[in-house]
Amino acid sequence: MQNSINLLRCNDNIIINKKLIHEIGIDAAILYSELLNRYEHLQQRDVLESDIFEYTIIDMNKAITLTGYQQRKAIKTLEKQGLIVSKVCGLPAKRYFKILTDERT
Repeated sequence: MQNSINLLRCNDNIIINKKLIHEIGIDAAILYSELLNRYEHLQQRDVLESDIFEYTIIDMNKAITLTGYQQRKAIKTLEKQGLIVSKVCGLPAKRYFKILTDERT
């Protein structure tokens, strides 16, 4: 029982908005939450360039257990909703993200 409590008390939690889950689906909501967490972490460390950051398929799989296919599908959903922009470039290919914000809010 104590192990369960310690597991839940750690900072490796993902906060997901229920309304967002209904709007875009569970996988896209989880991935978006993880991208926001990653963005905030990198911003606090002052290592972001132009608010763009890299997140590999393998690292994301380790963090949220979505397969590469599930990630690609969720990324397409987030892009269609205007929440993120993603780009793959370089050799070997690397995946970059930018969180889009609504400056009016």
